Amino acid sequence: MADAPLHVVDGSVYFFRGLFGVPDLFFDSRDRAVNGVKGYLHFLFELLLTRQARHAVVAFDESLNTCFRNELYPCYKSDRPLPDENIIYQLRLCQQLTSRLGILTLAHARFEADDIIATIAARARRPVCVYSRDNDLLQLLRANVTLASPVAGVRTSAEFEKRFGFAPDLFPDYQALRGDSVDNIPGVPGVGEKHAQRLISRFGRLEGIYANVGSWPKAGVAAGGRLSESLLRNRAQAMLFRRLTRLQRRTPVQYATDQLKVSQCSTRALRRSLRRAGLDRHFARPLARLESF
Repeated sequence: MADAPLHVVDGSVYFFRGLFGVPDLFFDSRDRAVNGVKGYLHFLFELLLTRQARHAVVAFDESLNTCFRNELYPCYKSDRPLPDENIIYQLRLCQQLTSRLGILTLAHARFEADDIIATIAARARRPVCVYSRDNDLLQLLRANVTLASPVAGVRTSAEFEKRFGFAPDLFPDYQALRGDSVDNIPGVPGVGEKHAQRLISRFGRLEGIYANVGSWPKAGVAAGGRLSESLLRNRAQAMLFRRLTRLQRRTPVQYATDQLKVSQCSTRALRRSLRRAGLDRHFARPLARLESF
């Protein structure tokens, strides 16, 4: 079908959900833990067999400390420990098995999975359904881009506007003001959720906010008050933080449109890979269903 959705998956999110949600009781032929792979594959088989995904792509994070954001702001995600050898192994195995299932995988050393997802959504010529639990992706919502799993109780652009009071593409400005503790972005001191919402709902982007200083009291920011002074003093920081929170929609990832269609996988090769990973018996039923497609 020409209007069948493109399923775009934040692979790292579903891997880590499996890593921390599946008991550390599963090992490959070399006694390496594969519990994250097991949890990730459960999601991927559900995507193919239950959700009937026929156009799909999975984006992974490889820019663990080499992202352009680290150059702009060295503190970006600096509180996160780097993955150990086993996590790196499991992530690579997830990518390999995704490809074995006939699904395109993408990653880049300087751009995060979120940026790749934003690029795919911008290029797409069909409805896009995004799978993630990352708040940053809320900014992508529009008429033909939805979230498969609600983030902050939001799936669609209409739900976003009802929840926040402004359009999704203004979400990076909101994050720049309010901050994002997950990514170690402090925001403007003193600006919480309520004031960030009021300012953006009334004035739009940061440029509009700073062009209307005299009207800030209408958004609950008293002239000459502590919050007003903080906003003025931290203008440059707010602009920098928006560069961090705004997703890049022109990343240099290359793929042909026909690669987004799930290809016929070789179940024999997939079985071999799963056997080496010590997971073949755990996925015998979905493999049998896949063979019948």
